[in-house]
Amino acid sequence: MADMPLSQHERAELERLRAEAARRPGRGRRGARWFGSTLLLVLAALLAVVSVVVLYARDQLLDTDRYVATVAPLAEDPEVRAAVADRVSEAVNERLDVEGYVDQALDAIQTKGAPEALDALAGPVAAAVEGFVDDQVHAVVYSDRFAQLWTNANTTAHEAVAAILRGEASDALQLQGDTVYLDLGPLVDQVEDLLVARGLTIAANIPEVSVQFPLVEVKGIANAQGAAALLDVLRWVLPLGAIALLLAGVFTAPGRRRALLVGALLLAAAMALLLVGAAVARTVALANLPEEVRSPQAVAAVYDIVTRFLLAGAQTVIVGALVVAVVAWLAGPGAAATAIRGGAARLLDLTAAGLVRTGLPLGPVPGALARSRRVIEGVAVAGAVVWLILWPHRGVEGTLWVAFTLLVVVAVIEVLARADRRRHRTPAPTG
Repeated sequence: MADMPLSQHERAELERLRAEAARRPGRGRRGARWFGSTLLLVLAALLAVVSVVVLYARDQLLDTDRYVATVAPLAEDPEVRAAVADRVSEAVNERLDVEGYVDQALDAIQTKGAPEALDALAGPVAAAVEGFVDDQVHAVVYSDRFAQLWTNANTTAHEAVAAILRGEASDALQLQGDTVYLDLGPLVDQVEDLLVARGLTIAANIPEVSVQFPLVEVKGIANAQGAAALLDVLRWVLPLGAIALLLAGVFTAPGRRRALLVGALLLAAAMALLLVGAAVARTVALANLPEEVRSPQAVAAVYDIVTRFLLAGAQTVIVGALVVAVVAWLAGPGAAATAIRGGAARLLDLTAAGLVRTGLPLGPVPGALARSRRVIEGVAVAGAVVWLILWPHRGVEGTLWVAFTLLVVVAVIEVLARADRRRHRTPAPTG
């Protein structure tokens, strides 16, 4: 039986399918696009890690408010307070030379006929005076004044960081190798005043002293002098470069939704590696402390507090990336994602129907949303991204809060748009 000739409509459909097939890239071209996309996404993830580190370094070195906010909690840490108290007590007792004063006093008494047996009192008397000094130092270090003294010292010291980066000398902050030392001289002055007020007048003879307290070790800081201007440039260039690479990877891929999912997961994995690296660096640093370090616990507390913003930044990016990955997965064709979207659509429809039944005067807003729903939702997403970028110290909770707020806004837009459609389908009540 001869084949039936194709109708004009069937022939047009056949030509359309042939043209569409001709436009489709071959398997080799599709694979090449996926390879290029994946490479761009990996580079974006790596550059994002570098961006987080550079932003953290820039804030700590050049932003006084950020730096002070970083080290302020150290004033409340018990290990740090104990280490500061021990360091200041040692410095004060060394400069008081209590044993020398006691020996002079006993010699003066003995020249007036006192028995030689008084020499046995030299040790206990000196220990008692040193104990008194320790008590006064602890009274200052564990008082409400200490937090303000600590903040003032660090605020003044941070102004010297730029000088250190330029290779200039600084009286407030000293750099020895890769370790930054904080000058606790003002705290010694407070202790001196308290000792004099409590009757130990010899404390007035304590000379001006610089008591160096190791604050933080920054590898390579001595070789980074003069890099402040570069940090200011990199703080913008690197994040924008990471975003550009991410977008390029998504738009290069044959499947953009899948590329977005892969890119988000790669970004989260890269930030997780940064957290692991920070933990390893902490372990190595604490295991190789110099012998002169008397309180490894205080060093650990300083490390943890000083690096908390770096770790929080990485954790924030991980949460944001996972949120994007979940959204990309929900937009996919999988059975679970389809079921979730269907359930959400039914819930929105029910809410819209209930809103229409209430008879509330909604005005022109639902109609406007129905006509431009996608555009308005896109603006909402862009606003959420800008909010995340401009919100300082947002952290994990802030990122989740922005994501939740965006979800609520999109849900409200969807409900109102669906309510407009239902409102126009609902027949007007008859009298």
